[in-house]
Amino acid sequence: MNSVTSKILVTGSSGFIGQRLLHMYGLCGLHAIKTTRDREEVDESTIFLDLSSDEPIPLSGFDTVVHLAGVAHRKHKLDNEFHEINFKATERFVSACADAGVKQFIFLSSIGVNGTYNEVAFTETDEPAPKGEYAISKLNAENSIERVCNNSNMSFILIRPPLVYGPGAPGNISSLVKAMKMLIPMPFGWVKNRRHFCHLDNLTSFILECTGAGDNKKINNQVFLISDDCAMTTPQFIRAIGLMHKQRPVLLGFPVALLFFALAAVSRGLVESLLLDLQVSNEKAKKLTGWRPLC
Repeated sequence: MNSVTSKILVTGSSGFIGQRLLHMYGLCGLHAIKTTRDREEVDESTIFLDLSSDEPIPLSGFDTVVHLAGVAHRKHKLDNEFHEINFKATERFVSACADAGVKQFIFLSSIGVNGTYNEVAFTETDEPAPKGEYAISKLNAENSIERVCNNSNMSFILIRPPLVYGPGAPGNISSLVKAMKMLIPMPFGWVKNRRHFCHLDNLTSFILECTGAGDNKKINNQVFLISDDCAMTTPQFIRAIGLMHKQRPVLLGFPVALLFFALAAVSRGLVESLLLDLQVSNEKAKKLTGWRPLC
């Protein structure tokens, strides 16, 4: 992290990750400007930004833009939403940032760009293998950011985390917590896979480490995989989430081979996310930036 005089803009600032990042900036004496799609919320610390429109964006004077906004990988999202918001809107936005003289563009991508499961830990040098429109839209956005930055004076940092968890996490983790509260049995007690996850504070501390470091030739124009140091099995992760929310999960042992076939009948995605390995190497980030996971 560089100068405290840097002017920072954070999109997606009202979300799970954005709120925590703003808090961490504040702890470090940095003031970041937020974005909103509600014109009534615009003030000296918030600008209006609607990625789905062509309205001009007041970007003049910003040194660093952290782009967290996008359509999340959840149910009930149409494929064209991923394409239009995560890719096309990002393409327009990064071009506007470059035209406005922004020095550094930090983009939150996804480990899904690498793939959905593996036997050997993913690294930044792996050939991208996205599955599904969400991951494809993230890769397309990455490519557009690299293309724009290579033709401007703006540097970029692309960050690919696995599932991000922490207090207040939405989506599948929120559903998991609800299931624990309802004492719903979960048949994953005998699963012995290896999966990396990313605690919210590990992700935001890395973004903080990179903010304002656009002149650091070691880290600018780079892709980074960010995760916790230790992999967990599915039951270990469920217990960790339970401990975080003061809930005790009901975990039952069930033959993994039978569980595989049962889940496959519902969704291949469930098999991959609950039974298979997803290992991530964060060594490049630690080597080039000096960042270390907080947990």
